[in-house]
Amino acid sequence: MTTTILNKTQTDFATYFEVACGKVSAIITYRSSGHVGVCVQNASHRVWKKLGRYHPNFELALLSYKSAEVRDMLETVQAEVAS
Repeated sequence: MTTTILNKTQTDFATYFEVACGKVSAIITYRSSGHVGVCVQNASHRVWKKLGRYHPNFELALLSYKSAEVRDMLETVQAEVAS
């Protein structure tokens, strides 16, 4: 699987990453406080327009997802933020 950062937008409050891995895409938000928001663009999101889930850090976000694609996207964004 190849993970690609499609778009990166930085504001005063957070950095937003639009990421794709295979057929899965997500918007991952990283705040300067270290909080991570993950909104997977799936059928549930399209129907209910939920805002996703928020986590206090990348480690807890990685533990919250079973999907290899979402975990790979989180690791890619974490590496991008660290650099």
